[in-house]
Amino acid sequence: METTVKTGLKLCEDYFEEYGRPMLERDFSEYLGVISCGLVGEGSECLGYDDSLSKDHDFGPGFCIWVDDDKYEEIGDKLKRAYEKLPDEFRGIKRYNTENARGRVGVITYGEFFERIIGRRTLPVKPYEWNAIPDAKLGLLINGKIFMDVSGKADRCRKKIKYERPFSDRLAKLASQLEVVAQSGQYNYYRSVARNAIVTEKLVIASFMESSMRTWHLLCDSYAPYDKWLCRSLIDLPGGSELRNLMMELAVSEHVGDRIADICALIRKTLVVKGFCSEEKEYLADMAADVMDYAKKAMVADDITELEFALFDKTGSEGGRAVCQDDWGTFSKMRRSQYYSFPMDLLCAVASDFKKACEEGRNVITEKYGIMMQSTDPAGYEKIKDKLPCPDEEFVKLREAIIPIQVGMMEEFAKEYPKMAQNARVIHTKDDSILFTSYETYLRGELTTYSFSTLVLYGRFLAGLAKEGKNLAKIIMTKSAHLYGYDTLEKAENSI
Repeated sequence: METTVKTGLKLCEDYFEEYGRPMLERDFSEYLGVISCGLVGEGSECLGYDDSLSKDHDFGPGFCIWVDDDKYEEIGDKLKRAYEKLPDEFRGIKRYNTENARGRVGVITYGEFFERIIGRRTLPVKPYEWNAIPDAKLGLLINGKIFMDVSGKADRCRKKIKYERPFSDRLAKLASQLEVVAQSGQYNYYRSVARNAIVTEKLVIASFMESSMRTWHLLCDSYAPYDKWLCRSLIDLPGGSELRNLMMELAVSEHVGDRIADICALIRKTLVVKGFCSEEKEYLADMAADVMDYAKKAMVADDITELEFALFDKTGSEGGRAVCQDDWGTFSKMRRSQYYSFPMDLLCAVASDFKKACEEGRNVITEKYGIMMQSTDPAGYEKIKDKLPCPDEEFVKLREAIIPIQVGMMEEFAKEYPKMAQNARVIHTKDDSILFTSYETYLRGELTTYSFSTLVLYGRFLAGLAKEGKNLAKIIMTKSAHLYGYDTLEKAENSI
């Protein structure tokens, strides 16, 4: 038996297929490649949460038609007239729009649609642009469903919002919500009870509940909806049902402090499991500080990764352009998993080296791959070696002291997680070929592009990890697993 949860969205899709698509194919056949249609944005039906109460206003058959500004000037008025001629009633349901809901359906440019939803005509790019937009608004761009998208533009826009949010923005928002969880639930609640401030008590409980639910969305890399759907939306998230049950208990329980403690314990545990913090701390504000430190580091790491990719894009080879040069998604995950594992001083040193090289007109990525060719393609290396860095004896001695330590860490990782290791590079230089570059050779090439002072920092970092019994290869692969959506290395290993 079909529930009424997605009735509104299905109604609109069927309406489009029965009236919208035939109209567009008949009257705008030459423009189908620049027109996209669907139902996305405001309204409970776009979330799939509509019920019988949703039908009292701004509900009924309809859909959006999106075009670029230049095409709107050409066919916008004609599209509007054609849309307005479509039946206003479908399957016994007639759409009535309130004044506030005007523009939810109909013909609109991408720029106007973005401005209506997120307050700007273009999608965010830089971390500060993402951070300025509430998650509830960003979520409105990826809900609902696309009905027709020949050019793929609507899909690309949605993928950008869903998958390209800077990690540093997510971390910064997570830290902010954790601060509120701690302040309201672990501090202000107990103060209000002690003062018998009943109204304040209710306010801080509400604040605690809202921020806890928003925290969970951020932990799951999901955009939290507006307040009225926060609790309902938890069902759709991994582990969200457990938090939702605790929220329901908190709402009616006489043991408020116990339920607050349970929720905080769940959040603390999840922060560690998902790799946002290295250890649990009783007061969530302390963990919020750790997450914010991670956010600051992630901003530097993201900048380096973007710069690397720009240089990678310009790196040529005799065999022509490599497929990976057009794969930002994989590239960014691989490189960020490494940089997110570095301490801030080392990260800043690497960033400084990159910027200095760029100022000197050098392409560090080209140099790195050229250095690797000494092992993978000796004949090719002989042709370009005069253009590559030539480190002095002291640098080489330190580099060659570092490499065996890190290679040994990768060997240990491969024994513990053989499937993940098999999906990565071969480990040893002796196994290099013109087609395959080993972990050891890649590491040698990368370290050679560092300045001596950065190499010293790297060596100290690696030695410190070894002294503590920690494995850098495992740390990096754990970060990589998290970026691919796995809570643990074990889950990533078992998925292969």
